Amino acid sequence: MCYKGADDATLNDVHAFLEKLKPTMKRLIDGDIVFPVWTPSSESQSLDPKIATHLASLRIPCLKGKPNLLLHELGTFRSDVVLEKRLNNIFMPNNHT
Repeated sequence: MCYKGADDATLNDVHAFLEKLKPTMKRLIDGDIVFPVWTPSSESQSLDPKIATHLASLRIPCLKGKPNLLLHELGTFRSDVVLEKRLNNIFMPNNHT
């Protein structure tokens, strides 16, 4: 059974949580927070050197010693005019998408 009051409380909790995260996420997207770059371990002797070089060139962020693709190039659409136009066309203020 679903109660409207419970839904509102949950929604308020989610909004409060997101509001707490916003400043940090903005700093991350703006490049004020930088994570170390992941590189394949030197113990991966079976990895082709060309592949290892390519992976290192991607500059994938590292979190807790592991590559984090969720953060890879986060916010870079801002420097790509075509992508920014597409996003602005999809996500319009005061309109549902």
